[in-house]
Amino acid sequence: MSGGWVEIERVVRQGHYTMTVNHFHDHYEMYYLISGDRQYFIRNKTYHVQKGDLVLIGKQTLHRTIDSGLPNHERVLLSFNSAYLQMPEFEPILKSVFQEDMHLLRLNVQQQHDIERQLSALIREQQEHRDYSDIYIHTALQQLLIYIYRMNSPAQPAFEFASPTQRKISEMADYINYHYAERLTLSTVAAAFHMSPYYISRMFKQVTGFSFVEYVNSIRIKEAQKRLRETRHQIIRIAEEVGFESVAHFGRVFKEIGGMSPKTYRRLNRVDTD
Repeated sequence: MSGGWVEIERVVRQGHYTMTVNHFHDHYEMYYLISGDRQYFIRNKTYHVQKGDLVLIGKQTLHRTIDSGLPNHERVLLSFNSAYLQMPEFEPILKSVFQEDMHLLRLNVQQQHDIERQLSALIREQQEHRDYSDIYIHTALQQLLIYIYRMNSPAQPAFEFASPTQRKISEMADYINYHYAERLTLSTVAAAFHMSPYYISRMFKQVTGFSFVEYVNSIRIKEAQKRLRETRHQIIRIAEEVGFESVAHFGRVFKEIGGMSPKTYRRLNRVDTD
């Protein structure tokens, strides 16, 4: 378990709540909704999450929870990195559970009961710090993932856009994901989709939880992090490759989103490709 970590928390939120930070990271997350009703924007689509649903977020996947208009919810969030499960032995299970196109699982009553029981055991063990808790938590997480892997055809609801506006915003998010290296402004994207910049600005925020600029910058920084980890390209070249016209601007945005400079990020996360 050297270098690995796991965190689990159960949170009750009163009133209305939308996640306030740009969010993508190099670890895995499971989000289980115990009660309430939520919207969950993942990469380019907004999912309607209901009581008893399980959301699976893979590494480097942009996401944000959004208020659905209904107050009050309770959820469990379980986070862990690859090292905690002693890769590569567990890699096939992780790849199966955290598929790029599988984010929302609609569990039946028995599956909900089983998942809640396993999550409660993990939370209790983390809180009580009894003898050999680390081993217990490590084993319990493995069992939870194997349970999800073995689920008898967990229902992933066929995705349906809640409105034509959501469909159009999803198309814009796709467009940004494929064209992030180009000069992207609200006006240029509005022109590409034959829509009003004001309307796009307002609806993009409402549907995704991100402002247009926040989303563009998040996609660009996520791609920059990948290049910093996996290539030896100079930072100024990477800034240009992901769409920034100024390395100084790139550095400022990178630190705002990633919490550190590009140079520090590379030093801490460099993958040896030799």
